[in-house]
Formats: sequence, structure tokens, C-alpha cells
Amino acid sequence: MVDSERAGSTFHIVVHDVTPQLWAPLIAVVGKLQPLVGQNISAAIVPCWHGEPLTRLISSGPSGLPDSKGFVHWVECEFAAILLHGYTHRLAGNGGPVGLLTSKANEFTGLSVAAAIERLRSGQAILTECFGKAAAGFIPPAWQWGRITTEILRECGFRYGIGITDIYYTDGRRVPLATWSWDAGSFAPLGYAG
Repeated sequence: MVDSERAGSTFHIVVHDVTPQLWAPLIAVVGKLQPLVGQNISAAIVPCWHGEPLTRLISSGPSGLPDSKGFVHWVECEFAAILLHGYTHRLAGNGGPVGLLTSKANEFTGLSVAAAIERLRSGQAILTECFGKAAAGFIPPAWQWGRITTEILRECGFRYGIGITDIYYTDGRRVPLATWSWDAGSFAPLGYAG
């Protein structure tokens, strides 16, 4: 979600799983969306996609990936805001039914409060190093918050967290959302059913 103070519209799109490893399809998605919604798009960035830190990708220029420094510039130019979208987007355990349906994308399920806070802070540190600022908002992978609360988000420097039905501000405000979620993965047909 975009920072509510900047929003010129109540319609906004959040593109999930923004990472250099998925850059080519992300360029296509954003290219199709921008003529329809302009800059009302936020990037839900995974700073350590499946264990590969964005900072290492940027400094080493990963083989088989486009220039990662160019990726940071592209994100800064194409999106109204950046959000933290988990840390690795990957759960270490089995993750139960949600883990099964999302290929274990429910990263925060079953984590202790301390482990969740560590991931939030580590993610913010990577975003700050790459983009020069931390994310104002958090959106959990697979919409699963685990033990994260708005108080924890505030302690980690966030102003809000996004759930599938509401934005939860760390000052106690709550804004309901009309959310439509479309998945380009193995369960993409469910997006149409939703």
C-alpha cells in the first residue's frame, strides 16, 4: 500500500515478490499496469529471496540475472513506494496447509517473536542499504503474520502493516481494504475464482 499521506487515489496495486530473480516478469507486469493506474503501484520487496540477500546480488552482479544495480534504479523509478515483503519468503518448517498451498511461502508461521523481529530488522537493514531508506510498510508473505503485531512493527520502524482485508497502522488506525489477489504461480486459477 502506498503511504496514505501521498495517495492521490484510493485505488492502489501492490506487486508482490519484487526481487532481481523475477525481474523480467516484473517488468512485464509493471509495463501492463502503469498505463492503467500510473504510479499507484508499490513494490513488495523480498530482501533475501530464498536466502540470497539483495545486497550480495547488487555487489556481485549475479550470473544469469540482469544488472542488479539497475534493478534498484528500476524499482526507485517505477514504484510509488517500497514495502518489506518478508525476509526470505520461505518457511523453514512444513508450514501446514497454507505452506502446502503456497510452496512454504508463509515465512512467519511458527516463528518465535524474537525470530520474527530479527527477520523484520534484517529486512529493513537490507532495504536501507540498497534504497537509502527503510520501508514504511510491511506485507507478510502468503498474508500470514505469525506472531507479528502492530506494536512489533512500530518497534522495527514501520508505520503500517497490510493484511488481506485491512491496513493496520501502528498508531492504532485500521483502514478496510477491498482486496483482490491474483497469483501467477501454480495456483493461478484460484485468483480468477476469488
